[in-house]
Amino acid sequence: MGKLHHFVGELIRTCSTLLLDSSNIIREESFTTICDLLVAFSPQLNKKPPLAGLIVDPSENLQGMLADFIQEHVFIEDDDEEDEEDADDSHKIEILHKRRNLLASFCKLIVFNIIEMKNASGIFKHYMKFYNDYGDIIKTTLAKSREINKISCARTLGLSLTQLYKEMKNDEGFDESRTAAQLNAIKELGRRFSLTFGLDQLKTRDAVAALHREGIQFSLTPLEDPANPGGPPPNLGYLEILTEFSSKLLKLDKKTVLQYLDKSTDSMLDNEGEAWSPLLTYRSSLLQGDTLSERSMPISEASKDSRKTRKKREVSRETDGQWVAKDQPEEGEPSKKFREEDASSTQGSEREFEVAMKSCEVGGGRGGKRGKRQTPPQEEEEESERDHESKSLREKEKPSRHCDAPIREGRRCCKLLQGEQNEGPYEWGNCDG
Repeated sequence: MGKLHHFVGELIRTCSTLLLDSSNIIREESFTTICDLLVAFSPQLNKKPPLAGLIVDPSENLQGMLADFIQEHVFIEDDDEEDEEDADDSHKIEILHKRRNLLASFCKLIVFNIIEMKNASGIFKHYMKFYNDYGDIIKTTLAKSREINKISCARTLGLSLTQLYKEMKNDEGFDESRTAAQLNAIKELGRRFSLTFGLDQLKTRDAVAALHREGIQFSLTPLEDPANPGGPPPNLGYLEILTEFSSKLLKLDKKTVLQYLDKSTDSMLDNEGEAWSPLLTYRSSLLQGDTLSERSMPISEASKDSRKTRKKREVSRETDGQWVAKDQPEEGEPSKKFREEDASSTQGSEREFEVAMKSCEVGGGRGGKRGKRQTPPQEEEEESERDHESKSLREKEKPSRHCDAPIREGRRCCKLLQGEQNEGPYEWGNCDG
């Protein structure tokens, strides 16, 4: 058993050196061999104790080499004119098939939780651009990653967007029109990513909060631009991309994020000018919905929920800001809590993602049409809430079948026994994720 483990390790190290070979055929075969060996000797062998000693744990250096290989050999923009002259259709199909196999081999390492999920950021960022060629593979990888750990998946999506933003800022030769087009493309990708969180904000609460927290930190780091003293932070424009995810925050969580943003920006809100507009835009997106929902609520409902609302606000003041200091899970090692939650959840399934993409009328990575923007069906949710309230009022005069409490308190006790979701302010500090 020990000799076999040693032989597998030596074979992987030999293949990793061949990844730098001058021959494309040798590099591709070495890459495929490494991926197959990592899958065969993955942590799944723990299910059989006698084979647990054969598990191979890939190093961070090896994971980085595999991720770089995918960027160099799969996500390649071919020159259409040269392709028409030098190759026929059958050759193009053969090359595409080979690249898809390489990408699938790497994605298996992510889906089986063999390598860290952050390595998928280099794949997710090409979702729109290479949708025609690899859209199905990337979509499946995204769905499976969300099943492993929602928070790690959300962080990986944010990392993909920050990588694209850095690439846009580091491009040589500043062109305002081209930069605006690139920024719009990143915003569109962020909007597509936001669709993957679905409509159930309670189930994705932690994941969306983690994405906003790290997005704010990236936007405000560093606070001062060495090339423009007194100007905005160099990455402040990323807040405009982060705005696409504001609609996925609960109303109470928006207040918490807003307080964290104001505390981090300090006196930046006093500045005016186009360079500071991303900060104002993002801040406005966090303020939306504070008064509209209250105006649209019927008077009877508003009076019945007044006491409950006051209690929510009192607890909210105590818990604001705690989410910033909550423990962060180790990447690639999802907690038991999230495994159980994801196993019973249908949130963010591949089917849901596919329906969302169809509604956006995706025509392809390079020439697709931009479809209508989806909005959560808020009217249907409000109507269902009103129906629930009216039903509860009709049953108010009946004795409670669930508990022995007085009839006047039967409605509240039955709600607790039925296990209704608590929509109160979230205690960020008590989260395991």
